[in-house]
Amino acid sequence: SKKDYHLDYVTCNPVAQALLLNNVKTDLNLIIGLCIGHDITFTHLSEAPVTTLIAKDRLIRHNPGNL
Repeated sequence: SKKDYHLDYVTCNPVAQALLLNNVKTDLNLIIGLCIGHDITFTHLSEAPVTTLIAKDRLIRHNPGNL
């Protein structure tokens, strides 16, 4: 359940990331470089609105911030 989910490790864990940000009551969440599937999970669980700032892409070797 969401209540019992451990928030110790949030790296590459969209469930923990969303729950952590829900706990601090963010107003807006930005997605930067999440995999397809992880972005969907994060968006689904986020209580705040979500927008994708930088998409992950194979063309740039999954390094979206290196452009």
